[in-house]
Amino acid sequence: MGVCAPLPGGGRAVGYRAHARAAGPCCDGLQKAAGHQRAGRRCGAGAPVFAVQRLERRKAGEPCAPAGAVRAAHAGPGVQGREGQGEAGFQHTVSAAGLPHHHAQPEGIFHHQYGGGALMEGQRRILDLCVDAGETLLANGAEIYRVQQTMEIIARSYGARSFHVYVLTNGLFASMEDGGAVQSAAVRSTPRVEMNLGRISAVNALSREIVAGRVPLEEAFARLAQIRATRGLPGWLMVSASAFSAACFCYLFGGSAVDAFTALAPGFAVGLFTRALARVRTPLNKLVSNMLSAGVVALVSLACVQALGLAGVACSLDKVIIGGIIPLVPGVALTNGIRDVANCDYLSGTIRAIDAVLIAAGIALGVGLVLKGAALLPGVTI
Repeated sequence: MGVCAPLPGGGRAVGYRAHARAAGPCCDGLQKAAGHQRAGRRCGAGAPVFAVQRLERRKAGEPCAPAGAVRAAHAGPGVQGREGQGEAGFQHTVSAAGLPHHHAQPEGIFHHQYGGGALMEGQRRILDLCVDAGETLLANGAEIYRVQQTMEIIARSYGARSFHVYVLTNGLFASMEDGGAVQSAAVRSTPRVEMNLGRISAVNALSREIVAGRVPLEEAFARLAQIRATRGLPGWLMVSASAFSAACFCYLFGGSAVDAFTALAPGFAVGLFTRALARVRTPLNKLVSNMLSAGVVALVSLACVQALGLAGVACSLDKVIIGGIIPLVPGVALTNGIRDVANCDYLSGTIRAIDAVLIAAGIALGVGLVLKGAALLPGVTI
């Protein structure tokens, strides 16, 4: 026999498992329930109002859903019904007027189904922290396996039940599940802004402290925000490092002391040029930007060598150009691509390898076009 109970405000929560089983599906079972109503029979504390209303809806020509196939919803403002169980285990709530609600589940029931709004909010915060940390690593040049591993250990450390993440070179996808249903999900497009190994190291250190249980969730958000706001090295230092590295690599590749000293000029010039390109509001295509940068190296190197030649100082043009283009060589991208392939992240590794090939092609095109153009000028010896 079904169980009926009065609701605050006059509504009723009705279960009609017995009626549906005794009289068959849909409206036949409802007719028997309505017969109980007319005969004055009572089920528990009240009559099967829900069944009677369903029968009236059928007589009026309105569609009648099978027994146990209607999900519950709130009965309206100020009316919170108790929950009975139908044939399929769904909740059934009847309003004060005796009319069932058939609209979609409100947020309150969704939160109740998955453990409450507070729990969902906490898990959403955990997911946001994981995604922010992964985005910071990926945007600053970290390997795919490092990004994925860091996000997973942060989620586990804060008690996430089921966390899934998929990372590519320019985006990541993450979700949390409970009981097989996705509670929270996030997708981030992450173009790499700059290479900053300091931020990668700081996020790694933060993740280790989280695993050790020394960092509460909100404090982790604050510290991660500080890491993301950390500025890179000053511009003058980056430009100076570019010039110094050009001189060192020129000497390393067999250049003389004069060649190394000459390579300071193209190294300094390409450092300034790349800094200027980084400030352009609309970024250039990677192939074009590297081609222009390599063209600057070749042009400055050629000018310096020609000037020294007029002064009677011998200088090797090829060694100077080699030293000048070294700051443009995609060593980190190529290395990370190899590491991704070694860790079975074949798609990401292939993307990084293609990226490195495009950079190398841009460098070759820039140098080649400048040298070919200079060879056409009178009085220029290459």
